[in-house]
Amino acid sequence: MNFILYIIAFLEGFTTLSVEIMAIRNSIPIIGSNAIATSIILGIILLALSYGYYRGGVYAAGHTATEIKKKIFWNLLLASILYTLVAFPLENTLLEYTLGWKIGYFVPVFLTISVLFVFPVFLASQTIPLLSELIHGEEKAIIIGKLLFFSTIGSFMGSVVTSLVFFAYIGVERSIIINGIILAVLSLIILIVYIRKEWQNWLYGFNIVYLVFLILVFASPTGLTRTSASEIHRESTMYNDIVIHQFQNRRLFSMNGSNSSGIDITTGKSYFGYIQDITRIIDEQKPKKVLIIGAAGFTLPQDIATRDYIEVLDVCDIDGALDHIAEEEFLGEKLHPKINFYKQSARYLIREKILAGEKYDMIFIDAYNGRISIPSELLTKEFFDSVKKISQGNISMNLIIDSTWQSDLARKLSNTLAASLGEVYVQGKDTSPLQGFDNFIVMTTPMSGYYPIVTHVWYDLYLDNMNTLEKDKYTLFYTAGLN
Repeated sequence: MNFILYIIAFLEGFTTLSVEIMAIRNSIPIIGSNAIATSIILGIILLALSYGYYRGGVYAAGHTATEIKKKIFWNLLLASILYTLVAFPLENTLLEYTLGWKIGYFVPVFLTISVLFVFPVFLASQTIPLLSELIHGEEKAIIIGKLLFFSTIGSFMGSVVTSLVFFAYIGVERSIIINGIILAVLSLIILIVYIRKEWQNWLYGFNIVYLVFLILVFASPTGLTRTSASEIHRESTMYNDIVIHQFQNRRLFSMNGSNSSGIDITTGKSYFGYIQDITRIIDEQKPKKVLIIGAAGFTLPQDIATRDYIEVLDVCDIDGALDHIAEEEFLGEKLHPKINFYKQSARYLIREKILAGEKYDMIFIDAYNGRISIPSELLTKEFFDSVKKISQGNISMNLIIDSTWQSDLARKLSNTLAASLGEVYVQGKDTSPLQGFDNFIVMTTPMSGYYPIVTHVWYDLYLDNMNTLEKDKYTLFYTAGLN
């Protein structure tokens, strides 16, 4: 019987780390991937874990074995219910609501994770000290050491399997349900193997019905998600929540709540204005070797791949699932044979190209997706320095930024681009009467209708070592009400 208890310790550790990773991943469509949110989520869950260890030990020291078994049963079952039906379904709703207070990142993330995740993590984390009182035949120190060993190995496996297997092959929502199923199975094992006839029969029925419910939800096409009439496909990858809509002859590819690609299915071309702009620029400059950073729905590479003058067309995106989603659900056709898709980080690919001595005639960076998905590692001076090393022509990028270019983000970015790339040019929208934010094509080659970006002597740069992008992004898109 001791072996079963060690397996319970392993699976409790597995689910706890898995939940931690999923809480971070689940928040990305609302606040993006950033160090502030990650550190807050990790810190709060660790606090809940530590207090759960303490209270579990206190309870185990003052109660009988039967009471401890019942405590483990209820803790695991309640944790499963709260994770699956309360915490994860409400996480993004509560984040959106609290971000509307315009008081920064810290308080909304802190409140959301504290309200939704502290209690279920606290319940589940009591398992290890409680189990230590049920295992006999060995010295207490050895028992505790073994339990911690199995729990830590479970945590390691939970982190690896969740990120590399669950997110990649079953998506975020079903990963959440899997953890609920694991905890519900553990509670049923405790009930059947250790409590037996010491408790009411209705608990067996309730646990089994709840477990069957989770399995049915896991097997259903949409899970717990409610879909709109225009939605034709929904998928969660390791990095993005993707939804594809169709409105008559147009399809819209949305990533983490931001519109990332659009295609007119009658012409097979993008109806996004900035894609049409960069396509015209490419046709004018006729580069032979092109690198596009940021794939989304592949509308741009699929279109320009048909040009005879393009010999090499490399596309890089860290989300390796985008090609098959684009082919099967968005474009409705295979990617053009010219397209070489690198499923890796842009900085890693650029490093490899620098070492290989390869250069491109045009590099287009389209990885800054909306108000949340602005990866800080792709906006630093060091990043643009590396891009410059593999360029022998135009470097251009699509930026989503305030229309007046007066925010801290715009001014620091202007300085960063100038420090790395020299004089850069932006579309003539800097005098636009529009309020809010817009797409801007920025490039290193002067063209008609493009004007030099103004630098600001009193503003810093974005650097790998010191980067205030998260604060500046929040100030622009949330505090200023541009969400």
